[in-house]
Amino acid sequence: MALSGLDMKLIIPDHDTLLRIHGKWRDVVTVAASEITAVVYCSHGSDQDCACRKPQPGLLQDFTPSPGCA
Repeated sequence: MALSGLDMKLIIPDHDTLLRIHGKWRDVVTVAASEITAVVYCSHGSDQDCACRKPQPGLLQDFTPSPGCA
């Protein structure tokens, strides 16, 4: 099993950090004439056997897009 940035402690996301990262993504995508309307992520490590961690489909199954989200 491949380790993620979370597992290797390369990424230690707190709420403010995630908001800044997502804001940068939105800025880049907006320049390309598109829009990010939602961001979801799995914060579990590989030892937690969660349904939302890749390659499991949990994030996609649990995500309910807001109106107008395509």
